[in-house]
Amino acid sequence: MLLPLLFPQRCRPLRRLLRGLWDGRRAGCPRRALHTAWATCSSDITPVFTRALAFGDKVAIVDQHGEHTYRELLGRSLRLSREICGLLECPSRDLREERISFLCPNDASYVVAQWASWLSGGVAVPLYRKHPVAQLEYVIQDSQSALLIAAQEFLGKITPSAKRLGVPVLPLPRSGGDGPTSSAALEEGSLPSCSSWEDRGAMIIYTSGTTGRPKGVLSTHRNVQAVTTGLVEKWEWKKEDVILHVLPLHHVHGVINKLLCPLWVGATCIMFPEFSAHTVTPGLEGQEGELLVKGPSVFREYWNRPEETAAAFTPDGWFRTGDTAAYKDGVYWIKGRTSVDIIKNGGFKISALEVERQLLTHPHITDVAVLGAPDVVWGQRVSAVVQLRRGEMLSVRDLRDWARDTMAPYAIPTELIVVEEIPRNQMGKVNKKELLKRFYPA
Repeated sequence: MLLPLLFPQRCRPLRRLLRGLWDGRRAGCPRRALHTAWATCSSDITPVFTRALAFGDKVAIVDQHGEHTYRELLGRSLRLSREICGLLECPSRDLREERISFLCPNDASYVVAQWASWLSGGVAVPLYRKHPVAQLEYVIQDSQSALLIAAQEFLGKITPSAKRLGVPVLPLPRSGGDGPTSSAALEEGSLPSCSSWEDRGAMIIYTSGTTGRPKGVLSTHRNVQAVTTGLVEKWEWKKEDVILHVLPLHHVHGVINKLLCPLWVGATCIMFPEFSAHTVTPGLEGQEGELLVKGPSVFREYWNRPEETAAAFTPDGWFRTGDTAAYKDGVYWIKGRTSVDIIKNGGFKISALEVERQLLTHPHITDVAVLGAPDVVWGQRVSAVVQLRRGEMLSVRDLRDWARDTMAPYAIPTELIVVEEIPRNQMGKVNKKELLKRFYPA
């Protein structure tokens, strides 16, 4: 299982941090719900930005533009929040869970856009800069976003889409480009009041689309705080910590584990613009089953998907993760996805079904089965077994060139296997395990 677990090290200078980043114990992985472990959460639910004033001039973020203190981040977020509410004509400064999509680089501007969305009473919907325009449009439209915030470098890419969807665009100032923030400025722009953050929607993160189109996972502020404080306690986060952040910011791991956790305790987060996973944690032997989870950190629902929400939860509220796990020596060891239709390539989860749906739109392809072929570097790579129309030819290079406009780079097949016919069983289903044995024998 490929998980670049960057455990925080309470040490300075930075070279000591970087030297020790990979010294943490390998994270193992759970399978069946043989044991119940309850998560806890404080009854006082408040978003992370409410804690920024207490940390004042301490450095919160270091990125390619320089250092950003907690005071500066909060001040910029308050200014952006007022712009958001002004553009959406909301004098009360409470958008009541209107969705706000934002497209930012991996730097301090992401924090500003996220905090400003929450300060405005909105739900944050982060977009991924490497996704093709069609996928970005899908998220904006499916989330029914009322506004799109975009960093300067992405305006050319996303503005035409926003216009087509009828969604206003608010340009985001460059990171660190709007001047210092004084204590007086923060007092004048006091934090908006909210009677209860607990059940308010906080953010929508989109799945990779295991059964078709990606689904929006709506988490409340209670969900977010439960995960954050649980990790802060177990990982023993302290304000003296420094964390290296290289993860995508449209995944929970990148958003909460490596960003909200350090910001919650007043630590410093060093943000790099790119992500590269290269650590492999092998699975273990043991009794296997599906891992179910339940507790305050579990998301509330799939956005606008009542039937799929019902299917994903047991009648008594346990979420079916789809992960195969084993319980051993007091620890859950996760082995991987139960379904063969999830391909784990580096830090990405790729839906084979979604890739197949896209490939079937190619004029030369009549049938396709997408496999997760074993890869010594990335864990798995995307391989497409295709049946072509009579007389047609197709190379992997031609396929990749064709797919660039509609598919994320990491989801485009790197291997192409052409067959006369893809074997199916009496139910019309492809046995992908047999195809893997046939084309990728151990």
